[in-house]
Amino acid sequence: VIYGGDLYEDNDFKEKASTIGLGLGLSSLIFDIGFNYVVPKYNWEEKDGDNRETINYSELDLNFRYLPFELYGVKIIPEMKFAIDTQSFDNEDEDGENTDLYKVTDNSVTLNTIICYDFSKASKAVFDIQLFGMGKSLFEYDSDFDPNIASIDVSQVGPFGTWKVGVESFIKPWLIGRFGAVKNYSKTVVKIDFREDNDIETTETDEDFKLTFGLAFKFGKFTLDANFNEELLFTGPNFISGTQQDWASALSMKYSF
Repeated sequence: VIYGGDLYEDNDFKEKASTIGLGLGLSSLIFDIGFNYVVPKYNWEEKDGDNRETINYSELDLNFRYLPFELYGVKIIPEMKFAIDTQSFDNEDEDGENTDLYKVTDNSVTLNTIICYDFSKASKAVFDIQLFGMGKSLFEYDSDFDPNIASIDVSQVGPFGTWKVGVESFIKPWLIGRFGAVKNYSKTVVKIDFREDNDIETTETDEDFKLTFGLAFKFGKFTLDANFNEELLFTGPNFISGTQQDWASALSMKYSF
């Protein structure tokens, strides 16, 4: 995919943007591989002067999934995801001197195992556990952009303890019920490198748990699917608790042919 063009122009300055993207996928009976690479670019140019600003961004994603193999009726699907994202902000002044005002680099890798089990033709369960997860973000600043901070290093690790589980079952031939739970755990380490003062390092752990539920209604070839707000499990609907929250977080309609 390649596209771009002018965003805005007046007597003082001009803005334009462009994007180049490439997506590839390969599937077989035993594995899936996905590749995605996107390079957006934004330019700002002053007409009366020679000042130019450019924001460069790149995103690289690689996904690998080993298709189900069964063990005692249980389907096991290993899955790995890898991503590298970069962003830089460049400034060119009237003398033609180019300065990288800041640069951001994000790296992440996760390894998951998805386990599926069919209780019957009408009921099934899915369990997704993160075996390993690590992310790293590095913010580097030029002294013209930030005279105090040289860089900020953010590392995040989400080892065992992050998981998702879901159960789906036909309640009636025209009604499908879904119930799920999500448990997230992560550890974040932030290192701030000052140009003159002493460096600072902080560590923070985050843990949360939530429940989800939904219903799907089948009308012939149409299926109406709703993901309900899990807070209603604890507060009840408006006529009980007076809550102003939406009763559903997502609503979709599907037609099969």
